[in-house]
Amino acid sequence: MKKHFALFLTVSAAILFVYLFYKQDIGLNLFVFEIVVTGALIFLLKRKPVQLVSKIVLAGTLLSGISVVVNYSILAIFINLCSFFLFTGTLVYPEARSILTPAALAISNSFQSIRLFILSINELKGNNKGIRWILGFIKIALIPILVIAVFILLYNSSNPIFSNGLLKITDFINSHLNGILEKLDFEMFFFFLFGLFICIFTFYQVRNKFVISYETNESDQLTRNRKRFGFGGFKATSLKNELKSAIFLLISLNLLILIINAIDIYWVWFNFEWNGEYLKQFVHEGTYMLIFSILISMAIVLFFFRGNLNFYSKNRILKFLSYAWLAQNAILAVSVAIRNFWYIKYFSLAYGRIGVLFFLILTLYGIYTVIVKVRHKKSTFYLLRSNNLAIYCMLIFMTFFNWDVIIARYNFRHYQTSFVHLDFLSSLSYKALPYLDKDLEELHRIQIIQNNLFPFEEKFMTPETYYKAIQEKKELFLTNFRKKNLHSWNFAEHRTYKKLIFHQSK
Repeated sequence: MKKHFALFLTVSAAILFVYLFYKQDIGLNLFVFEIVVTGALIFLLKRKPVQLVSKIVLAGTLLSGISVVVNYSILAIFINLCSFFLFTGTLVYPEARSILTPAALAISNSFQSIRLFILSINELKGNNKGIRWILGFIKIALIPILVIAVFILLYNSSNPIFSNGLLKITDFINSHLNGILEKLDFEMFFFFLFGLFICIFTFYQVRNKFVISYETNESDQLTRNRKRFGFGGFKATSLKNELKSAIFLLISLNLLILIINAIDIYWVWFNFEWNGEYLKQFVHEGTYMLIFSILISMAIVLFFFRGNLNFYSKNRILKFLSYAWLAQNAILAVSVAIRNFWYIKYFSLAYGRIGVLFFLILTLYGIYTVIVKVRHKKSTFYLLRSNNLAIYCMLIFMTFFNWDVIIARYNFRHYQTSFVHLDFLSSLSYKALPYLDKDLEELHRIQIIQNNLFPFEEKFMTPETYYKAIQEKKELFLTNFRKKNLHSWNFAEHRTYKKLIFHQSK
């Protein structure tokens, strides 16, 4: 009975999927769909989150869904879809302790659940030969049709030549079948199949025993692996040699990074002077190389504390050197953040500069978890579990902000001290239009100040070109927004529309 109920919910959710999304942009419909599906799973099928990870993923999915409606960014939509997919993995194994486990289970379940769905259909055959024949055909053709439907939708949306060709084929078939296809909507049919595929791996769960067994056999704590040699003795010389090698390496690296940190603290922290250059080498190349060096530094510590050195009684010096090495790398991360701060100060906000700040926060947390691992003899599983959960939470947190609006407001507000890149600003989404819409007089005033502050030889977008681009963007947005209905409504564009209309009426 429960299987039949799951089948009913799957088909019903697929129909709801078509109603909400067919020929609609993503907006309120995505949040409504996830609320309905999540409610059906929890309250009707009694599939409730158990461990902290499954509860966090459920909360993250719902919060990022709200962010899609409120902020309406590509980032929020992408993260929400990934989180919902991850949520389907937590349904398979709600007891998961690591976020990697539901991720692997979600991938596995998206294929295996189709077989379970077909089996549930098979149980409805009964003794009717006609029904058995139809269900038998579905059993054979369902997976190929689902795959074909997905690729037809993808190619139809991304390739105009394919789309036109598909339209001509349907018109040709329709003309030879006396207009029968006018009563059928094949695009809706394939859309239904696509929605059915999503609903299948949402309502049907198949446990991958290999993935689950891997997690159940892992522990946060390291255990000593005693290797016996000869007549039952332990070979301690290899550990001593590894300890000596590690101490020598970490002493050398600590001295080396001490020089780098001293230079950065003096030059970057307190005595930085901008000479009018692009800061490309200072930030772009320097930042990414320093971040890469920090990651390697963490890997070095993990290598030495991967096994029995954790339990060696004479490892106190090595631990001290490791803490010093990690602490100095944390200082290096702060130096990278200050480099980024100078870049923002003189060249304003951009996606990459915001991303670097969030990445550095995660890096500092990663350094902290490595220190905990060394101090408390934690396992690699602990590191992966902690850091992947932190990455997930950070991604969800990033969806809470309307970054295009923040960038547009900050960059124009600081035009007297920071470079205003009109080319970049003109490419921001519709949501930022109220803050991008400047009259020509104001744009010329900004350009005069900019030319005095940044006498670059490279040519950028002129105020006239920028003004024309924004006006065209406004007209296109107003036209498209008026065509939207409640399904694809979102607060960010609604607010933008109200602001633009109010501005035009003044």
